[in-house]
Amino acid sequence: MRSQPYNKEKFIRAFAEVVSNHTQIPQMVLLNDENQLRSLVSQFTPFPWDQVAAIVGLRDKWRVYHWYYETYQNALEELLKEDKELIRSELESAIQSKQEVDKMFLICTQTKAVT
Repeated sequence: MRSQPYNKEKFIRAFAEVVSNHTQIPQMVLLNDENQLRSLVSQFTPFPWDQVAAIVGLRDKWRVYHWYYETYQNALEELLKEDKELIRSELESAIQSKQEVDKMFLICTQTKAVT
């Protein structure tokens, strides 16, 4: 049993390196746009899990597969659920107060950026 969780940044860099090697898209572009990276990973059939495993220093490609789907993707889905709830709440508030939604989101975004 491992004592520390896997380093997300190390894994993402490894995924970006592998995808970059196969697509010729610069690694820095992929690191700056995780959505594009995730999209490209999902397009590989099959994905070279063993290459990512070698880069991060794991012998078992299934640990990489497990990390990607069970840890990384699930965390993103939870974040998306939280974002959806926040958006729903802000929209309901704007509708009830009869605020213009665009203006309300501008105010909301600026307020949250400051805090």
